[in-house]
Amino acid sequence: MMSFVDDTEHPPDWLRQVRDRVVTWATTVMSTDHAGLFRMCADAHVPWDLQSSAKGLHILQRHDALDVVPNGTDRAETIRFIQALQDEETGFFRDPLFEEHFACKDDPDELLKLRRNNAKWASIALRAFDAEPLWPFFRTGTSGGPDPEAVLAMIRNGDWTQPWGIGSHASQGVRELFFLACEGRDDLVPYVGRGLTMILARQNPYTGMIGDSSLPLFQQISGALKVIGNFQFSLGLKVPYLRQLADACVTHHADGSFYAQSNSHSIPRNVAEIAWVCLIHSDYRRDELRSTLADIARHYHEIFGKPDGGYSPTPEGTQPYGWNGTILSEPSPTPRSSISGTNGSGCLGMICAALGWDVGFPSMHDGWQDRVARLRYQIELSSGGTARLVPREGV
Repeated sequence: MMSFVDDTEHPPDWLRQVRDRVVTWATTVMSTDHAGLFRMCADAHVPWDLQSSAKGLHILQRHDALDVVPNGTDRAETIRFIQALQDEETGFFRDPLFEEHFACKDDPDELLKLRRNNAKWASIALRAFDAEPLWPFFRTGTSGGPDPEAVLAMIRNGDWTQPWGIGSHASQGVRELFFLACEGRDDLVPYVGRGLTMILARQNPYTGMIGDSSLPLFQQISGALKVIGNFQFSLGLKVPYLRQLADACVTHHADGSFYAQSNSHSIPRNVAEIAWVCLIHSDYRRDELRSTLADIARHYHEIFGKPDGGYSPTPEGTQPYGWNGTILSEPSPTPRSSISGTNGSGCLGMICAALGWDVGFPSMHDGWQDRVARLRYQIELSSGGTARLVPREGV
């Protein structure tokens, strides 16, 4: 059972120490050969990989600490190094040291999927340095352009019994089309409307989450994060069934059922973002949602925080760590942090933003309202759940 927090107006003192501890830990896993590239954990087999690098830079950027990465020629060389990993024809990125260990390296389709996914991580890393990939890439199609029919097919044929995974791919695919439409690709507008409508049809009207009620709760809330959190903070879309969603956040955090079948650090982080979405739009169960957020902050710090200053992806922090089904470190005799767990501590910044705690801990969603207000289109939902794009006045 989780705890009810009576005082949600005043932040706990330990929060004021997190920033310095996290930044210091991140420097311990930064590559000594390439400024700004990172490895997954202190004992990782490879000295850097693209996903770890993107998350390491995101941690530093979020805490306004990119100055710990050497600037000048060292940083410029890292930018050129990452850009050189991109394939001009597809726009995807190789991750050469990771691929030596990749569990499916002999499967061409899986290798291509990995490189497509790594295009996202490489882009995040480059943008932290105010740089860009040399060639465009898209989540569907090739560097020549997106494939909107493929986005709709992915939504239609995806495995929605695993809403955490398909929710991520589907919402990001539609988001990509939406941003391109806002940049002038009006031919994509109907595809965005259809895609949004198809995805939101997966929202459960009884829980507000994504997926059937028979699915594990951690899958349902994680699907909600991937869809509802994405649409809220990227597109400014208010989804239906927010009261049911608030009920789910309060009830299943309080009784611990969100965490019964998964001990991943991602689950409390996902609950926090969805609870914040509920607070943005309504005072319904406001005090209980605020208590839920304050208790998640305590829970994340106490359970996943490690003596080395970072955070681990599981409570123990001793298991092998890896990405994409590929192990990148051996079991550890002592707990240690990882890039993934420490990046997840960004939920503490979200909680500070939601509760109005000013402790110098920025949120990853800072400025979302201003970004949304500059988008050329806004989204309207009919009472029947059909989404359509309408031009935003004044943009």
